[in-house]
Amino acid sequence: MPAVETPHLEVDVGDIVTVSLNRPEVLNAIDTELATALESLLKRLHEHPPKPLLLRGNGEATCSGVDTAIVSNPDFEAENVEFRHTIHEVFDLLRLYGGPVGFAGKGAVVGAGMVLAANSDFVVLADDTTLMFPEIKLGLLSRPTMVILADTVGDRLAKEIVLTGEPITPERAREIGLVNCVVRAADVVETTRRYLDQTREYDAELVASAKHTINRRDAKTFWNRNEADLRGE
Repeated sequence: MPAVETPHLEVDVGDIVTVSLNRPEVLNAIDTELATALESLLKRLHEHPPKPLLLRGNGEATCSGVDTAIVSNPDFEAENVEFRHTIHEVFDLLRLYGGPVGFAGKGAVVGAGMVLAANSDFVVLADDTTLMFPEIKLGLLSRPTMVILADTVGDRLAKEIVLTGEPITPERAREIGLVNCVVRAADVVETTRRYLDQTREYDAELVASAKHTINRRDAKTFWNRNEADLRGE
């Protein structure tokens, strides 16, 4: 099973692979080192028989988005091509992973954190979580994220989320289908784990096939994948 080469990421391998973002001092904002570590880990996980994967964050928040030192650069698009490719690869690998992925959200699930959640199979939020996609306020847009949101909640609500960049309450996120359930912060990880534990009762290949079939209908949302990749060629 994969080793981790950065203190910014913790991995615990058991019946469920628990991956913890570990930059609590910046609310687990994603910098280049963390993005690269996530990409490397997910690539290696793809090489093994898939186990359920639980994604969480240490400290007060799960993920506050891309590190402000990166995203505040006015030339972000031009000067961070490699970083953008890496983080997009993380989203692709998460969505393409054969096992079920659970996202345990608390504190802040913002920007790239919300995209991590959108590419997971089960999403559980604490009732005091700040959930938002503020990229438009930063002059940025992510086409795949917009398509995933529209597929999940419909065009009108997707436009509200993307075009306003304003927070969504956890309870409203549950009502519109962005998350599976809302619980107390103390119960987020355990509730997410229960979803994943239930899938362990079933045939792993069947679970992977069901997930793949559901995801294939929005194959155009993948960031770095071409059509040949999606056909398995």
